[in-house]
Amino acid sequence: MSADVGDGVPDGLRDIDRMLLGLEPDPSDPGVLWFELVPHLCRTDGRFYGGAALAVALAACSGGPPTATTAATGEPVVGGRLTHRINADAGCLDPAQVRLRFNLGALRQVVDSLTFQRDDGTVVPWLARSWEINDDVTAYTFHLRDGVTFSDGTPLTAQVVADNITTLQTMGATASIVAPYLQTLQSVRAVDTSTVEVRFGSPQAQFLQATSTPSMGIVAPATLAQDTGTRCTAGVVGTGPFTLASYRANDAIDLNRRTGYDWAPASFSHRGDAYLDSVRVVFVPDASVGSGMLLSGQVDMMADVSSEDFQRVQDAGMTFRPRTNPGFAQSYFVNARRGPLQDEAVRRALLLGLDRPTLLGATASSFEGPAQGVFTPNTPGYADQGSMFAYDPDAAARALDEAGWVPGPDGVRAKDGQRLALTVNYMSPTSLQRLPFMELAQQEYGKLGIAMTLNPVSATEDVQLRSRGDYDLRFNSLSRGDADVLTSEFTGLSPELDALLARQAGLSDPQERAAVVAQATAYILEHAYIVPINNSIAGQAWNPRVQGLTFDDTNTPSFNTAWVARD
Repeated sequence: MSADVGDGVPDGLRDIDRMLLGLEPDPSDPGVLWFELVPHLCRTDGRFYGGAALAVALAACSGGPPTATTAATGEPVVGGRLTHRINADAGCLDPAQVRLRFNLGALRQVVDSLTFQRDDGTVVPWLARSWEINDDVTAYTFHLRDGVTFSDGTPLTAQVVADNITTLQTMGATASIVAPYLQTLQSVRAVDTSTVEVRFGSPQAQFLQATSTPSMGIVAPATLAQDTGTRCTAGVVGTGPFTLASYRANDAIDLNRRTGYDWAPASFSHRGDAYLDSVRVVFVPDASVGSGMLLSGQVDMMADVSSEDFQRVQDAGMTFRPRTNPGFAQSYFVNARRGPLQDEAVRRALLLGLDRPTLLGATASSFEGPAQGVFTPNTPGYADQGSMFAYDPDAAARALDEAGWVPGPDGVRAKDGQRLALTVNYMSPTSLQRLPFMELAQQEYGKLGIAMTLNPVSATEDVQLRSRGDYDLRFNSLSRGDADVLTSEFTGLSPELDALLARQAGLSDPQERAAVVAQATAYILEHAYIVPINNSIAGQAWNPRVQGLTFDDTNTPSFNTAWVARD
């Protein structure tokens, strides 16, 4: 098989915000001092002056929310800064080591990848102008663009790309998202200055899509020379349209435009230097506070709009993009290797014992429908298998009864002296929006005799606990525009499942591969290795003055095509 693809395709947090968010005032912030704002929080025209945290109290002002600016038209505007709110700080500036989706989106502006996956799922050239894949999908040969440089002036060469891939492999679990992409990697070599060959010991149909991810963004030799800790704290040097200017933990990342950028994907509306002078990414955990910042003009754009605020931001005239994330549905990921969850009957009770439509109807938006499969519908290989886990509390209770889990005096089941008590880890603050759902699910499982404790963990703790297998259930999702995302969670659970995962990895025909993927997801549901909940969406919103945004398949924005219209 030959697959030769050608080249045709307001300044930060004000002091009042910082105080109300529990942060120290910033004397260098050029914004208005907090005590000067207190007498002027509301204007007679109903517009809001104060800060982000007070924006949630817009109803207290005499008028409604701010009137949205009419969408701009005309030529792109050069200059200015875009301020983007995301919900958490991953505490690391290396895209190879970061797992949080929105943090990866910020770092995407600094690093480019060999390929780009458009929001229709198509993989197109980026740093690689073309490639070939051998017939058994064990070898990939990439031909690099000419004239690409890192922001420190170093040229992009095949040897640098080879060194990137080799380094990612040696990072192992430290690069936890990338590790499954490089399974059975055998060799990487620079054939010449602009050609790199990657060989695997087994078929890897997923690898082309993997090369489009920010986790596999290409970094400069200076970054490769640093240890992983330094890469996290100092950040990386990439070929992207922006460079890292500053980072303040749990506050903001500042990115500045670099000059001489001219190699965005051909499908982009703009390929040269970014229009924006800079991008500021601010970390604000509370989604409602983030919406208030958007409505009050404190930020231009926000990720992860809460379900409660979907209508609010639309009513205010903001542009709203509620697109489903490809990859896993938001789910309880089950650790079938320890405790009561080694018993398939317990896992089946969890799978069948949730009334998803009712619980989600009370806690989620109309955009976030109940999952009907292991994947979300816009994931390659998706199969509607909702009938395999339709709500059936009688079957759930019967499975526990037949397996010998007997209700105790407190209503919690037990077997052989072991209580059916489970802990659910969820990342805080990124999963706080789903806490009302988890609390209702906790009550529903309690009726079946399953005691469930909800345990908030940081992103770092989640990675550490997962790598050690030190958890019962994880409430999470993982976005990836390829069905091989299955290998990141389900490898090693059974020989039958491993065989299906290996088989799909060797199929280049999309229909053949989808059929095998459907067998694998059916096996996963049959043995209740996951409890799908809802179709996770990326609810992103921005002021209509923001124009020209480009998104990839995982809803990650690229800001080099964006501009902010002037009033």
